[in-house]
Amino acid sequence: MFESTGDSVSALAAYGSSLNEEDSFSQIYNRSLLSYLATEGEDNTFIDKINTWKSSDPSEVVEDAKVVRKRKRKEYTLLFNQGLFLFVSGKQSEAAQKILSTIRPLINEGEIMPDDLLDVAARMAFLVLDCILTISERSFGGLKQIDESCRSDEIASWLESQNLEPEPQLKFLLSLYKSRLDLTERYGADGKLNDSKLRAVKKELKNAMELFNHKLRTTGETGSLGSLSDVQSHDGSATYLRENLRERPTHPPAKVGSQEGLLQGHHQSALNLKAQLEQLKGNAKKSLILCTEANVSFADPSYDSLDANNRAIVYATCFKRHLALHTAAKALQAPKVGLFRSDGTARCDFECSVLANASICALQDRRYESAYECMAACVQKFATHFKRPRCWLRMAEACIGMHTEKLRKKLTMESMRTFSLVEDDGKPRGIVINTPNGGDSGKRLGSTAKLGSKEDLVYVAEFPLQQASFCLDKVMKLLRDASIGATGVQIDHECLESARCAQAYVMLELREYKQALFLAKLLLMDAATKKESSGLHYVMHKRRKATASMYGCEACCALGDAVGALKFLTGEKEEDAVIDRLAMDLAGIGTNSYLEIPANMSSETEDRRKVRIKQAQAMVRTSASAATAAIGRLGTAKQLAVSAISLEENAGAPLCESNGTSARKALLYCMLREGNSDGALAVLRSSR
Repeated sequence: MFESTGDSVSALAAYGSSLNEEDSFSQIYNRSLLSYLATEGEDNTFIDKINTWKSSDPSEVVEDAKVVRKRKRKEYTLLFNQGLFLFVSGKQSEAAQKILSTIRPLINEGEIMPDDLLDVAARMAFLVLDCILTISERSFGGLKQIDESCRSDEIASWLESQNLEPEPQLKFLLSLYKSRLDLTERYGADGKLNDSKLRAVKKELKNAMELFNHKLRTTGETGSLGSLSDVQSHDGSATYLRENLRERPTHPPAKVGSQEGLLQGHHQSALNLKAQLEQLKGNAKKSLILCTEANVSFADPSYDSLDANNRAIVYATCFKRHLALHTAAKALQAPKVGLFRSDGTARCDFECSVLANASICALQDRRYESAYECMAACVQKFATHFKRPRCWLRMAEACIGMHTEKLRKKLTMESMRTFSLVEDDGKPRGIVINTPNGGDSGKRLGSTAKLGSKEDLVYVAEFPLQQASFCLDKVMKLLRDASIGATGVQIDHECLESARCAQAYVMLELREYKQALFLAKLLLMDAATKKESSGLHYVMHKRRKATASMYGCEACCALGDAVGALKFLTGEKEEDAVIDRLAMDLAGIGTNSYLEIPANMSSETEDRRKVRIKQAQAMVRTSASAATAAIGRLGTAKQLAVSAISLEENAGAPLCESNGTSARKALLYCMLREGNSDGALAVLRSSR
């Protein structure tokens, strides 16, 4: 009854809910399991209880081969269910180790499983692959093997060696898992998509869909165990794209617990994987259509949260930031559900992914308070994300965003009138430049309250820089701890560079100039050892390096070392070409010339690219003007300031902000140093 209908309540009623002393282990186990599923996981102690059960006495000697295999199947079934409970509870590493202790010898020896044990053994292997994929998705650097003596590729090869022809469902699942393994390693070391991996994914998904359409859908076969299908379906689509763009003629959605429902859970996984593949290829429209098919194929209310989360991701990738944030908020509002449904299929907890994705959407939309709150809740609730440096980095970026918003509010039209006229007998004799203090100076510790609590949010709103410094220190500590005593561990150098760059900015704002200078030099020293490359990762590396040069220049100026400040921008020989290259790197466009325009670039994108270059050139020339003026070369400094003002105007700087730009202030400073007060006044009047 339970296998055919998935109705655990009716199955428990038919089985009998009361325990008797003469009941066998199988009867006790099945009754307890049905009782847990019928209440959808209300008994929180059941997960701990199931891990202590054993199906037989190891000391018992059995000679009959059929009895041995029957007992072995019971042991495998119990072990699989124990691993499944651990998996959905967030203990993926423990679940994998528990199952590998049994199947590792089978895989290493290449043992061919008999037909009555193949389905359970294969599903245990699939569960181990699920654990590897889940851990890899939450870490950095591709696949993370749990046991080097039994790697994911060895597990897949062992499954391929089995006789899967009589089991099309297992063959279908194997194709899905192989495609997921290739997708996890889709990026190369240079940050570019690996075309060979994408082709392998496409091939495996094509095989899977052919199996589903020709051997599964027509026969109605579902297999003896259905729990893993839902686990794979949901975990495999945690970050994939889904959208209801338009109605298409489809069959009625399958219900939870039915045989068709179990099959559609598999089908849903394949559609979501195909959707992600299309998104990676840049075909968002086709990806969304596939996700619509996945959404209507399986009637599962608990899927709404994941659906909203995935739609938020696709909106974010299409630069629809407001819509992405709105959809992410819907994902957060979805009701909480238990770990298992009444039919025995598992629900994976995607709250961590939903919170993390919502935080990133809010960060892109410049909703910094919401971004911090979501990521703080994610880090506080989930140990895996608490140990992820990038989560702490996102919180630091949100705190820095709050600080910049505070500065922007201070720089109103009234506060931008930062020039005071000095008069003598009614005649102008000079100008005093009043620069407001935009940040909180002095060291303070980060918030001591619970992350994401009301007290923590109040503290962060008042002292965002201090909390940003605390989060960045945490990033560096986690990265350092990951590298100590770990052989072959790939350090997240991008995260480390970003953390150092952000910390240098925080130190500048807190007026800790020596520390800011140290961090800038450290980042530039590490960058000097990096090999020339290409791709997005290298473009961002050059941009962080250029930003560190700007921070180093500012810190040196604040410490009175004008010569050292200028060297950060122009190099040892003070070449103007170095300034131009630095500006191109700071713009982050990936080329060193206006003429190097990527193919198929729209006119609107090209215009934004040119504006970005001009803004970066103005920033670099303004800093160079300040350093040159501090040395005493006022003529050169004045030329640089005038050039920066011209670039700002060409970039479309609003006229109301022209009086407060750093370039204009640099020009005024040069004029005042020369004693040209009338000229400074003329510059001010011309900007009104």
